[in-house]
Amino acid sequence: MDATTIKTRLEELAQQAAAADAEWVSDYCAILETRPTDTVCGPHLTIRLDSDDPAEIRLHGPEAQSSGDGVPMAQWHGVSRRYDLPTYAKGRAVAEFLRDSDVAAALTRILAGGTVEWDGSNNKGSLDDDAMDADYDLEIEIDRFEDRIQGDPTSTISVWDAGDFFVDGLPEEIPQVTAESTDDDLGAIEEAIEAEAWDEADGVYGIAAYLKRVRDEARDAAEDE
Repeated sequence: MDATTIKTRLEELAQQAAAADAEWVSDYCAILETRPTDTVCGPHLTIRLDSDDPAEIRLHGPEAQSSGDGVPMAQWHGVSRRYDLPTYAKGRAVAEFLRDSDVAAALTRILAGGTVEWDGSNNKGSLDDDAMDADYDLEIEIDRFEDRIQGDPTSTISVWDAGDFFVDGLPEEIPQVTAESTDDDLGAIEEAIEAEAWDEADGVYGIAAYLKRVRDEARDAAEDE
């Protein structure tokens, strides 16, 4: 795979990333709400050493990993390689990273120096000396990328648990929860929260549980009066 082909594929992935923010926010919220004990992993690149198809340079969105998750066989044997990008990086920032000429150059060298051979039991991938140096260079570029976006709200996705985000209660523009609120009322309030564009957060999760807790507390307080 030549350098021009790789650069063209990275541009395709950059355009994909630039449009992915809303999807990635939804992914992060779903992971944090449904798999709170798992590790949250951000977007990542994968390549295969046994293919000249540029489509095998892939960009994947956020995912959850648990301690019991195994490593894919192709990755275990070095046929596929994975490069983790910073967790909570915004798509626009990832797009800028993918358009970096140093990133394209490193991937070109890795793929040029990668080989796959049958060892009698499995296909095994390996890198020559220059490809190994390029693999290290790519990891350095990822570290620099993480340093650049650290603490920059325009480059990182911010997601909050509803209980923390609304620690002082719901804002006035949102319908309030009372002891008399029905499940339908809570559903309408949840929709209002999800429709709101918050300055301080790209996404809020755990809303339904938070609203039910607020209603339960209101009912307990009413009973104590």
